[in-house]
Amino acid sequence: MTTMRYEPIVTQGTCFSRFSDLDFREHPVVPGGKHARMDFPNGYGVSVVTGGTFFYIDPRHPYELAVMYKGKLDYKTPVTDDVIGHMTKQSVTKSMQKVAKLPKMKGK
Repeated sequence: MTTMRYEPIVTQGTCFSRFSDLDFREHPVVPGGKHARMDFPNGYGVSVVTGGTFFYIDPRHPYELAVMYKGKLDYKTPVTDDVIGHMTKQSVTKSMQKVAKLPKMKGK
């Protein structure tokens, strides 16, 4: 059996990046789900998901965001200590800009 490795499209962002800069693709595991990633020059990034049934979303707030550091989930940031669910396009943009402005970590 061949195992396919999922490699998301990762766009490069700045502190001026917006929701509209995200490139959503089909989620590799969640049927009906979509996924986008964006990395920033400070080493942090965001993972945003929508659709499907396994995310913290609802019809009025259809997005969930996770903070990443060097491609791995990071639950120890000033932005959040978990995923942020039930988001709008505007709240995703605000969180993206906060993540992009985090200081670079030394020695990590």
